[in-house]
Amino acid sequence: MSSKTPKNPLTPEWPHKVEVDRLGTDPTRIALSSTPQQRRDLARRLKVNVIDALDAELLLQRRANSQLIHVTGIVKADIVQSCIVTLEPVRSQIEEKFESWYSDEDQVVSLPRVRREQQGMRADAELEILGDEEDPEPVVEGAIDVGELAAQHLALAIDLYPRSEAVRNADEGEEAVFTAGERPNPFAALKDWKAGRKKDD
Repeated sequence: MSSKTPKNPLTPEWPHKVEVDRLGTDPTRIALSSTPQQRRDLARRLKVNVIDALDAELLLQRRANSQLIHVTGIVKADIVQSCIVTLEPVRSQIEEKFESWYSDEDQVVSLPRVRREQQGMRADAELEILGDEEDPEPVVEGAIDVGELAAQHLALAIDLYPRSEAVRNADEGEEAVFTAGERPNPFAALKDWKAGRKKDD
């Protein structure tokens, strides 16, 4: 598995596996809902207070004459976090679009990835950044867990530093006062200090 999607050794809280043998070149659409227990378990993992709502819509499609499978989707959630300043509850709605590529070959050999690893053996090499399509994720045990995929992208969309509305307004007010007035000259104090020394001399 590549570094793009970290492997989770724990049992996924919101699993939904799709067998790749059933996927063809026609799009397969999947709508995911969640149970209260799944939301509680996932909230614990993502370190948020509550997940009030959690849904996802996905589309899976195999590329013609290829082992590549393209997955696109959107995950939606209503979550509650604690303000990092006041600890007040902060509610937010998340709608995160995502996409990923998979390969269901038994032995995944990505030629662009091989070239990149060869470049990495040279100390002075600038590593090539691979696109998802050139560096697909391997299919595990013949299935793609689209629920876990959606959960991982939800995790990436969560604000790590939630602030309450009062804190945000206070921060914006301080910034506005600073930008509206004259910016302090960092050398003004040094100039006055030098002038004072000359008088004393």
